[in-house]
Amino acid sequence: MGNYIKVLVIITIILHNLFGQYFNLYKTTNWFDKVLHLFGTFSCSLFFYSIIDSSVEIFSESKIFNFIFITSIGITIGVFLENIEFILDVIFKTKNQHGLVDNNLDLIFNLFGATLAGILGTFRTIGKQPENKT
Repeated sequence: MGNYIKVLVIITIILHNLFGQYFNLYKTTNWFDKVLHLFGTFSCSLFFYSIIDSSVEIFSESKIFNFIFITSIGITIGVFLENIEFILDVIFKTKNQHGLVDNNLDLIFNLFGATLAGILGTFRTIGKQPENKT
């Protein structure tokens, strides 16, 4: 796993905890939540892809396969997190989701972040190199 991926994940955690929660940017701005959905999905897509790629022999020389795989990881992460927000709202009466438009915009920004990660991951080697078959 590249150091830049670790840095991206750490930045995501700091943005969420310090700026989003402590400085309350989730509630005081209209844009912070969307930016963090895009950036967080981007960094988590690369992070989980690099873990999967280093654990399981899935390396493919097909750029289309790698793009679809990385993008799918990001979309799945985004949907999973939206479901977590919903469950927290129902069980603990939190106010993470602010209606259907907010939820759909979150999913759209998750899609953008996952797509950007798919593009970067397709054109830059994230995990291990393919073995030489000579």
